[in-house]
Amino acid sequence: MRATISILFFLATSTTASAVELPVANLSPVVLSESQSSILFIPPAMKADCSVEGRVTVRIVRKPKNGTIELTDRMGHTNFVKDNQRYKCNEQLTAGTWLDYVSNVGFKGKDEVEVEAFWDGGVARKYRLKISVR
Repeated sequence: MRATISILFFLATSTTASAVELPVANLSPVVLSESQSSILFIPPAMKADCSVEGRVTVRIVRKPKNGTIELTDRMGHTNFVKDNQRYKCNEQLTAGTWLDYVSNVGFKGKDEVEVEAFWDGGVARKYRLKISVR
């Protein structure tokens, strides 16, 4: 059986992109069983009134060694923290990019994937996702 993993991710802060090195967000390790499925959602930049300021472009920097990764554009919910002025945006669906991981058949152990996200306003960030399939 294949393990499908995903994590809901939210844009909590923004940093101006550097031409040489992007700021890195190391996401908390995710522990999954072979039958679990989850999704990493990277939303577009949003204004305080929940309107979209532009697109987000995501690219895979490092593929997992023990599975596959796929990017798809579809609707999802943001997950802004309660004290963020965009918190109310969590209630509505927003078009963004989902990151889906599927482990190799029979694989149990650790894996890692790295992606870069670029927002139209010039913000960029690199994300490292550590995965543990049990």
